[in-house]
Amino acid sequence: MRLPLTAIGFLLLSAVCIAQNPEKIRQLTSRVAAAQNDSLKIMALSALAEYYFIFKLEKKADSILEKQLSIAEISQNKNLIFATLFSDAINNVGTWTPTETFDRTLRFIERGLEYAKEVDHNQYLALAHIRKAALLRKRGEFDNALHQAMFAFSSLGSEQSDSTRAALHIEIGNIHLAKSEAPQAYKNYNSAYFIAYKLNNNALQSDIYHHFAWLYHSLGDVNQARNNLLQSLDLNTKSNNKRRILYDYIDLARITDKLEYVQKAIQLADSLQFDKEIMTSKKLLYAYYMVIDKNSTLAMNYLHANKDLQQYYLNQGDANYFWNIGNVYKYAGHADSALHYYKKAEPEMHKSFSAGTRLLMYKDIGECYSQLNNTTLAIYNYEQALDLGKEMKNYGMMANVTQQLSDLYELKGSSEKALYFSRQFIGYKDMLQKLAAKSDLALLSVAREATKAQTELDNVAANKVRKKNLQYWAIGVAIAVVFASVLLIGMFPVRKVVVNLIGFFAFICLFEFIVLLIDTEFLHE
Repeated sequence: MRLPLTAIGFLLLSAVCIAQNPEKIRQLTSRVAAAQNDSLKIMALSALAEYYFIFKLEKKADSILEKQLSIAEISQNKNLIFATLFSDAINNVGTWTPTETFDRTLRFIERGLEYAKEVDHNQYLALAHIRKAALLRKRGEFDNALHQAMFAFSSLGSEQSDSTRAALHIEIGNIHLAKSEAPQAYKNYNSAYFIAYKLNNNALQSDIYHHFAWLYHSLGDVNQARNNLLQSLDLNTKSNNKRRILYDYIDLARITDKLEYVQKAIQLADSLQFDKEIMTSKKLLYAYYMVIDKNSTLAMNYLHANKDLQQYYLNQGDANYFWNIGNVYKYAGHADSALHYYKKAEPEMHKSFSAGTRLLMYKDIGECYSQLNNTTLAIYNYEQALDLGKEMKNYGMMANVTQQLSDLYELKGSSEKALYFSRQFIGYKDMLQKLAAKSDLALLSVAREATKAQTELDNVAANKVRKKNLQYWAIGVAIAVVFASVLLIGMFPVRKVVVNLIGFFAFICLFEFIVLLIDTEFLHE
């Protein structure tokens, strides 16, 4: 079965690695040394911490953050303390992050929460709750994440903080999407979009288009997902926002599996010299060779030709690195080579990784043994995967595994067991059909919400045009009154220079008004 790039999120998004560019680290460190005041030093340290976080060297990044916080606290400057406690660096924590890193990041967020309470700063208090909600969502604690989002709402109160409200609606949407509650997710994304539209914030609108895209992708509507990303690309192209264009190419590559988007992302990331996006783009191309082309030679050659990418995976530890190499051979159909690397990864996988990761490992190993006709070991690994699937309520995986177990027991001559798992497969298949029907209903609900949202946007746009037309009429009437005044004044014994000056300014106003009329988006296009 063809597996899209998004299905191997652990490969693309979960890396625990060490930054490998000593020259880059020297540059960032020299910026810290050259900083002439606390503000510049904290900015330089923030850049260094973010670089470490990008490459998942969390302990080094935490050490830098502690230095930042120490400098900020000694300076007794609230703005510097907030800049450190709410830096963007910690946002690089991903879904597949080890538990230790989650706990450490959560403690840092809570320090920001406590400081915001201490100084009674509601906006930062809300932001801390939003960040805590995002972290809990990535950890799979959806109910706790929603509670934090509600705390964020109460923290904002009646204060006008549109950008924070938009961020809150996006996070609530993300939580509902993770819970497979698409209509609620759409409503919250739509609320965030209206805020971005009113603020005329193109970057925020683009970000929300990406969330819409992943919502539609989760419902199986790849065309609508792609259309939302293309809208984002059009918006960013008009505003010439290169960073956002790069994000568009990356997500278009993930959703469409098209090589040209991967290549465009690599070219743009290289030209902009964005470290995180360069590595993400390289991982996308590596995954394309592995999963879509299923070409182990091409994938391994690319890995070895890009030493930074190879080192990136090496620094994940032996388990992650060997599992990654095993995947290359599994997708290419070389089960014996894949098993060789999977077995190297297996001991550490059992010890340090989550149930979701172990589930994939057992399923992959079972698949390889099945291809090698080792029925006994294939059954053992598939049964381990089934137990974890039940624990995680992963019905898609359970249906796949029970079907494989039914076939394997039939090959082994155990009809009773084959029938038992066949019945389980039918049950899980029915469950998947119900879920698919639920997704179809959710898609219809989302479509209705989208129609309502478009109507509201059309009304907002019409009101803008009406307001602009009224302004044009008011300016036109005012200029007509001025000209009438000039004619009227000219009928009385007034100094000629006064009439000339009033006429001069009247004509200046008239020509400016003409320029205003012709300098419109419609005429420019």
